[in-house]
Amino acid sequence: MIKRLTIKSFKSIKLLELECNRINVFIGSPNTGKSNILEALSYISYFFNFRNNIGPSLEDFIRFDHRSDLFYDNEVSQPIHIKFDDYSLQINYKEQLSDELYLKERKLFHGDYKGYPFKYYKYRDREIFDSTFPDYLLPSDGRNLFFLLLTQKKLRELISDLLKPFDLSLGLR
Repeated sequence: MIKRLTIKSFKSIKLLELECNRINVFIGSPNTGKSNILEALSYISYFFNFRNNIGPSLEDFIRFDHRSDLFYDNEVSQPIHIKFDDYSLQINYKEQLSDELYLKERKLFHGDYKGYPFKYYKYRDREIFDSTFPDYLLPSDGRNLFFLLLTQKKLRELISDLLKPFDLSLGLR
């Protein structure tokens, strides 16, 4: 769980410092930055899961037309900072977007973590589930869901229990 979140120069957010709880609710008028807070967290998920061109692109995690849209007031000379607890993610724009993660001022590389708990999901209608990674539901769209249901009995039971009140049943073929 994130205890403290700081976002600086990301999209419409000039500076946000937030003490987090187990459950956080964002309430406000349209276009006040609520979704941008979630997208900053999505960037963290993207960094840990797909930064090295494995899987979905950044556009699957964050809404933007041009890379400069990620920066507050499109000011690409000011880096984006997303800090959470002891971690700090810095995003720069030179000729292309680059990012680096730090843990207590020590630079970490993408390969230092596997299965980090930040996982962003954006579900899509699918007819083909072609991925066979067995450990957890893959961000960003759960393309290994069918495989998980086939191979994990507890998950099948959980889904079946969720469907029962609606007189539905899980059928796998």
